[in-house]
Amino acid sequence: METEELLSNFETYSKFFKKYFPEEGASQFLEDFGVRLTTCPRGLTSKEGGKPGALIEYLMRVTLVAKQHADVISNQDKETLDIKSLVRASLVHEIGKVGSLSEDLYIRQESQWHRDKLGQNFKYNEECSKMSVSHRTLFLLQKYEISLGQEEWLSILTSQGMHYPENAFYGNSLPIVARVLHFAKTVVDSENT
Repeated sequence: METEELLSNFETYSKFFKKYFPEEGASQFLEDFGVRLTTCPRGLTSKEGGKPGALIEYLMRVTLVAKQHADVISNQDKETLDIKSLVRASLVHEIGKVGSLSEDLYIRQESQWHRDKLGQNFKYNEECSKMSVSHRTLFLLQKYEISLGQEEWLSILTSQGMHYPENAFYGNSLPIVARVLHFAKTVVDSENT
């Protein structure tokens, strides 16, 4: 991705972020993490989003798909869906992939073998403290005093999948924001395969 496109994507993301998170801490978060967010991949391989800027691209795409399908899903479930909460959760649900307060989660893969044989453009940074993506996301948001509603918090917590033991507790009782977010992620992930 070209530098211009990376900057344009970050500018668009920042506008939405500031609109839906008007707290003072949100602006500070963008200032502190702007460069890292702009270039952050979403995963190790190209298939997983292993390219600079893939995280923001993904977050924006999930948000768009979630908004497009919100009415249909809420009508089917006969539940009221708070679109603002859906957008907020969608915009940040994987922001923990940027890394810790001081370390990137992903760093360039130096091993040519890993690049050629496994397609890994990036590797995990051993210097970055170990945390799940959803837990790191919630930690970063609270660190910058970005408050979340209960549905938003649960949506982010469970956004990495119901197969994780800590998420299994919620089973079929997920709030509608979480269900729509999960659906949007599935749609976007299937587009990328």
